[in-house]
Amino acid sequence: MQQLSHWQRKGLGNNYSPHIYNKRIEHLYSSALAASLEDSDDEISQSFAEFVEMGKQAPNAEGTGRFLVGDDSRNCIYILLLKDAAIDLMLEKFLAAFFQSIPIRLIHTELQAKIKSKGRNRTSLVDKMRGFEFPLETNKLGAIDVFSLFDVLSEYLPIDAFTAIFVADLPIFDPCDPTATIGGRACGDRIAVLSTKNVSQRELFQTCAHELLHTFGVDHCEAWHCIMNPCIPEVVQDACMEPCPVDIRKIAIAIPKLDLEKRWQQLLDVYREMKWTIDVSWVEESKEEPVHLSQVQSLVARRGPDVQRMVVRSAGTGLTFALFASVLHLRGTSPVAQPLTYSHSHSLPDSTRQPYPNQQTPIEFDQLQSSSSLLAWNGELFRDINIPPGTSDTAALYSRIFGGAEEAMKYFDGKIFSRHLLHSLSTLRGPWAIFIYHAPSNTLFFGRDVLGRRSLLVRFPSQTCASFSISSVAGAQTTSTDNLTKANETKRIIDDAASDTSDDMEGSDNWWGDADSDWHEVPANGIYSICLADIDLNAGKDNFRKHLTHYPWLAHGFSIIDNEALISPTNPILNPRIPKNFDLENHSILANPNIIGNNEIPLPVSDQAKSALARLTSALSSSVAVRVQTITQQCAATLNTPDPLAILFSGGLDCMVLAALAAQHLPCGSQIDLLNVAFDNPRVRKAAAEASEREKHAQRKKTKKINKMAKNIGSTDDGNGKKIEGNPNENGNYAETIRSKVLDYPSHLFAVPDRKTGLKGFKELRQSFPHIKWRFLEIDVQFEEAQKQKSWIMGLVYPLQSVMDLSIAMAFWFAARGVGAYVNDSGVRVAYETKAKILLSGLGADEQLGGYSRHRKNFDSSGWQGLLSELQKDVLRISKRNLGRDDRIVSDHGREIRFPYLDEEVITELSSLPVHLKTDLRLPKGVGDKLLLRQLATQLGLVRASVEVKRAVQFGARTAKMTDGKEKGDMNVSI
Repeated sequence: MQQLSHWQRKGLGNNYSPHIYNKRIEHLYSSALAASLEDSDDEISQSFAEFVEMGKQAPNAEGTGRFLVGDDSRNCIYILLLKDAAIDLMLEKFLAAFFQSIPIRLIHTELQAKIKSKGRNRTSLVDKMRGFEFPLETNKLGAIDVFSLFDVLSEYLPIDAFTAIFVADLPIFDPCDPTATIGGRACGDRIAVLSTKNVSQRELFQTCAHELLHTFGVDHCEAWHCIMNPCIPEVVQDACMEPCPVDIRKIAIAIPKLDLEKRWQQLLDVYREMKWTIDVSWVEESKEEPVHLSQVQSLVARRGPDVQRMVVRSAGTGLTFALFASVLHLRGTSPVAQPLTYSHSHSLPDSTRQPYPNQQTPIEFDQLQSSSSLLAWNGELFRDINIPPGTSDTAALYSRIFGGAEEAMKYFDGKIFSRHLLHSLSTLRGPWAIFIYHAPSNTLFFGRDVLGRRSLLVRFPSQTCASFSISSVAGAQTTSTDNLTKANETKRIIDDAASDTSDDMEGSDNWWGDADSDWHEVPANGIYSICLADIDLNAGKDNFRKHLTHYPWLAHGFSIIDNEALISPTNPILNPRIPKNFDLENHSILANPNIIGNNEIPLPVSDQAKSALARLTSALSSSVAVRVQTITQQCAATLNTPDPLAILFSGGLDCMVLAALAAQHLPCGSQIDLLNVAFDNPRVRKAAAEASEREKHAQRKKTKKINKMAKNIGSTDDGNGKKIEGNPNENGNYAETIRSKVLDYPSHLFAVPDRKTGLKGFKELRQSFPHIKWRFLEIDVQFEEAQKQKSWIMGLVYPLQSVMDLSIAMAFWFAARGVGAYVNDSGVRVAYETKAKILLSGLGADEQLGGYSRHRKNFDSSGWQGLLSELQKDVLRISKRNLGRDDRIVSDHGREIRFPYLDEEVITELSSLPVHLKTDLRLPKGVGDKLLLRQLATQLGLVRASVEVKRAVQFGARTAKMTDGKEKGDMNVSI
């Protein structure tokens, strides 16, 4: 959302990048010219809208016409030098930066000027190679008529030239004024001429860019500090080399691949090299950290590759906003394009708006400026009886929020609509982030579900950047260069057991808007709204936030009548009951601690414990069912082959239970891809190499001994008085048998802890659920590949930027990419990329069932009360943890992450259970923690998995401390 002054609105139009215009740029333009334009009813010459409407056409009266670079094979800019003409080689570098994405080619031609001693037509161009001589018109001063040059040079335009500028060491003139020489001229045949006679270097470069812009269809401009103002070289010798925002936007349209951010940086480098201080200052002073619309748009597009659409809207009071949405099609017979529009005089969205294919996203300038509302959301609705299987939940949500024809006028009132909206959102079950524009009240609503399971970021306006932005992903890079700096001065929770932190985050919303970061996570503490008529984007962040209205989540079960309320769909308040001695189960393991090395999960004995297991089984099984059955429902609706389900898989307890329950709810023959990631860690690689050498040495000694023994086949003695059991050649050479044990894994570099437990889990699942087609995908990530993607992944993690965030995100990003190999039934390793769109994650089990080591520490120090307090903190701050980060990471691959343990009913059910039925930390590690879930695993036949010990993903996959063993999780990443 941007706010412009009057004269810039007239020429610039809507939906521009802040690299084209921002408040700092505005201040660099002449106030005198701005005032003159304010007083004038005339449009700026050739406004952006006029440029767009011009289209491809014949040259106009000014000798210019508009063409798009890349329309055909002509995509280069040529600098063609007449023979003996000299040119500063920096011109090529300058033009490469100025036009950024177009190749610049410098060629010396064989054309040579020949000057005769007498006669009016005393100058000609000679091409000795072709044997041609072309006479040129001249004036009394010997200057050449530039149009006679055009007639000749058009024959020398290279076939792949989009445009060309001929450089001649000759004076030239325009027939319109034959008494004056000019520095350059362009014609409508995409040709320009540049004279090097009696001009400074800077003026030469300026004229060259000016004339080339004419060949792109850009006319003269009245803006004072614009390179297209024809008076600048005469009046303002040190004027900026940049086009004005209107003309920059024209260039961005004419050159589709133009990257404005890179262009600015490349120009800055050139200006510094040329020591043009005025231009360096201009770029540095106007360089902003604005919302890069094109960058954010491309990132959002990756999240939803099936359907994309943008609507540009005027919101009155000088405000314009662009709403871009992309869709990952998972439900319904066909994708529903977003944003959806709703006219309050109709009951249905505009049926003429159709889904658009990827790469062809249109920009729609919505004409229903005051009557149509907009809806865009990212989410899933589960457990909703009003949504038939195989139908779109987006369409259902649209109908629920805006209603039918009878509600159209009723919801025209802003107060009535806000109450209705809050009630509608209170009924939703599932993850979501939402944006709604209510046109009649000119109000924006935005927010996330109560658990924050979908990403939503916000960027407030500042004194230097008058824009407000909301996005699922920002893509900004970390700015920290101090690897030993704490990630945040204000404490935040890092969702990993290794952090062992229990810092509280209760009390305020400071953490979402007062940090130095440009972007902030929208808190999952309610819905926010703002009336656009009340705001001034130029007044900065603090003033803007004063106009935000916050509708907080109220407690589950809360009842309120005729007031605006948002009711939480889940109850996170734990059962406060502290167990007495008679409540506790007398497990045999407590009486005999010596059996700890051979752990078995004690089954529930009391009716209360059995009921707790049954309740968890029912709630979690139902949660998994609604999340995986959309695959088969979608298959039935579209008659397509079902996609596989994928699980982020380490072989640990949490993901094993999800895999088993998913297998119970999918039909026979369904495929489940187990995504198991392992990293080549240089520090581990070095240790492994040393261990390998020791192993080889031991292996040589052992092989020598075995081969010696093999010579005595049939003997009952090995020469040392020991009996030889069996025939050493029964199963091949003993040495080969031993060597095969070393080669259990494709590479010892990727034999990380999660790979080992993952293979065990894979085997256990195949045995327990043979009706499912299990595919164990080994995703091996070389160190070099990890480093190559590090910057990109940190852009997705942003605004978080800690070492631990990166470690976890690296594992999730490569796992979600789903590119690796599996071993088929014949033992052959096959390259494979998963086609799954839905990924299950086990996140949420540790927080609710006491799986972190800090839970045991609190139990050891403060008993059941200390454990209960710590669990309560964990459950209450689930929405403040990093679910948004995980959503950004996984969705970057056009896939969706789902969290069965964070289902509303699962949380409510577990919260209602007494703490001792969920976890019993009197029992050893791997038994008492998450006891209830371990009992469920045992019930599902997952005996091995039931005793697996919690291990953080960054250590299981070895993404932690890949380059620096001294890194701490809460340090900032240094890129």
